[in-house]
Amino acid sequence: MSAAAEVTALDLLAQKFTGWTIWRSDTGRWWATRHAPITKAQDNVGCARTVDADTPADLSKLLVDQNERAARAAS
Repeated sequence: MSAAAEVTALDLLAQKFTGWTIWRSDTGRWWATRHAPITKAQDNVGCARTVDADTPADLSKLLVDQNERAARAAS
């Protein structure tokens, strides 16, 4: 992935998932960490504080799942 494509992917993920800090590691993996601590209810439904994936698309899927879990915990 080119540097420009990496920046674009980071920007798009950051705009879509505002509750997360997103970055790409030196090893090429994509990571995201929640801004807020996980509550007991979120822990009970499988929310993670930090997730990682091989690609921006895979990370996006994980973050959608994590946000859905957090919404379930809140209801």
